[in-house]
Amino acid sequence: MLEEILSGKEREAIVLELNNYLSGIGGRMKDGTMNTAEYVITKQLTRAPSEYSDFKSLPHVIVADRLIKTGVKASSDLVNNFIGYIICKQQDEGQEEEKNGAIAKPTGRFSFEKAAHSFDEVMASRGALKADVDWYIMQQLMPPITRLIQHIDGIEIDFVAQCLGVDPKKYKYHSSTTADVEEG
Repeated sequence: MLEEILSGKEREAIVLELNNYLSGIGGRMKDGTMNTAEYVITKQLTRAPSEYSDFKSLPHVIVADRLIKTGVKASSDLVNNFIGYIICKQQDEGQEEEKNGAIAKPTGRFSFEKAAHSFDEVMASRGALKADVDWYIMQQLMPPITRLIQHIDGIEIDFVAQCLGVDPKKYKYHSSTTADVEEG
């Protein structure tokens, strides 16, 4: 994408190429044809999970802790190594389950403890765990793309959001509330 932006082509040609590229990525993500390995995020574990005071917002530490507790890995094998994880759609998110004849409403509250899983856990789930496409678009794609295009005349955040299959109003709200939190 950066190569296209810096190509020196006319703005209209750049916009067309970005539209095709981002629409393709968004389409593959939304229809489930993106390779699961492309969702893996890696972060280095700098100390044993037990040495973190509160790791509820640190997905790599959550995954490392789970790997240790289930006996898959020893703490010494993980410290100073990179931990790969995938943020998955939470099991109660976006679904209504039938329990005792009643429909249970999803909680809707995001939790890394429920969402972060190792690649092996995702693959072993045989489709029960799926990447949270909306989270990846909103948290991993939109912020850096927004920073890349913010100074280019004629390319708006709305355009990028639409290409990726996201409601532009939802992203504008999300980005403005994130900025408010960071400034406050």
